Amino acid sequence: MLAITKTKKYIFFCFAIIFLIIKNYHELWFDEVQAWMLVNFSTHLFKDIPLEGHPPLWYILLKLVSFFSNHIYTLILTHSVLVLTTFYFLIKITKNKTLLFFLFTNYFLFYEYGILNRHYILSLLLGCFFLYSITQNPPHRLKAYLSHTLLYFSTPFAYFIAFFTTFIFSKKNWVYLGISLFLAISLALYMLPSTDSAIYHMNFFHFSEQRVFLIFQKFFKAFFPFPTLQVSSWGTNFLDHKPLLQTFLGVFIFIWSLFFFKKKPKLLQLYFFLQITMAGFIYVKDLNEIRHYGHFFLIFLFCILYLHTYEKKINSFFLNLVLITQSLSCLYFVFLELNYPFSNASKLAKIIKKENISTVYVDNYFSTISLKTYLPQTKLIYLGTTKQVKYASYQKGYLGKVYITSLKQNLYHTALDNETTKNLGVFYLITTLDIEYMQSRFKIEPIVVLSPTIYSKENLKLYKVFAQTD
Repeated sequence: MLAITKTKKYIFFCFAIIFLIIKNYHELWFDEVQAWMLVNFSTHLFKDIPLEGHPPLWYILLKLVSFFSNHIYTLILTHSVLVLTTFYFLIKITKNKTLLFFLFTNYFLFYEYGILNRHYILSLLLGCFFLYSITQNPPHRLKAYLSHTLLYFSTPFAYFIAFFTTFIFSKKNWVYLGISLFLAISLALYMLPSTDSAIYHMNFFHFSEQRVFLIFQKFFKAFFPFPTLQVSSWGTNFLDHKPLLQTFLGVFIFIWSLFFFKKKPKLLQLYFFLQITMAGFIYVKDLNEIRHYGHFFLIFLFCILYLHTYEKKINSFFLNLVLITQSLSCLYFVFLELNYPFSNASKLAKIIKKENISTVYVDNYFSTISLKTYLPQTKLIYLGTTKQVKYASYQKGYLGKVYITSLKQNLYHTALDNETTKNLGVFYLITTLDIEYMQSRFKIEPIVVLSPTIYSKENLKLYKVFAQTD
């Protein structure tokens, strides 16, 4: 393995500065801050973690750093350190400077799992460290065993990757194989309460041809994640209007990727098995939407990096096209981050502070969590449906009072009428809904209507509402 040269050090230093600047521009949203809220407010952390549907390593790490400070920037700093450490090991693994540039500007490595403060960075870091350990001469077995074991506890995707690679990696090391299988079974039993999986609802044997097509469409998106050219473009793809073409291209890319490893039969078998496993897991897990499809590409990328340790040059026009598209997608989202909000939470928080508003009713769950991050002293009262309030055991710790209604249209006729009219007379409401049906009951004064964000096309609105009195 090559040492880190001065050139690579300069590249890493420049990358770190650019990364931290862009990271500072990023506006936090629901999925990023929910884990942080959980570890700071949950009174039964290890009972609540399974409800999240993710292994416990990220929550344990956040709990440890929260002892030093419970400020939200502690989360951002922790995630930034993990990202920079991941790219440090990528530098040590990668010999080719051109490939290194494409890795540093890769959409999933830099933006989706780098700028966004999610737990997926743990699997990337552990994967890089594992790859670094086994490609040393001689291999660092102890470090490899440690990183491979921790993969179980990082993300659901890494759990399955660690489980199925155990039989190859252990190489008749029966002690490690036994420990690994014990951890896998124990963790699976621990995570069973997760309610967002088809396994929980016992309908995972139901075959859907449409979902198979969706898998290949997502496979295409994972390799070519270039979005539609609009502000609210996160999660979109430039070929979303042509699903059949996406399906065909997804099948083509899958077959092409198999031929890419034909010279390394064992690597080919591993790659094929991991992709099929990942497709099966995504098919089973996500009932309403196939999400986090970027792992299709990340499996391919790590196999490429492993192959790269044995072959100095990997020439492929189509591979270069994939890497260039990934970099262009990354640069496009960096442009959006520098010019547009991701969730409107920080902008709305500034307005609420300026207006000296102490209590706000919010009917949007995602907005409530994001706002609470920027308004720790403001009383936010969430108005939601029973389906939305799934984890009330710990959410009430940071959401405060929670009104639960069965129908969205009845929300204002129950919670607002019965509580606000009697006690406040004047109240503030944050909503994404149209409020024509409220205007016959209340006098409404709009304070601000915020434009759509990178994440959502919805307009977030802040109203001052005057309850009518007889």
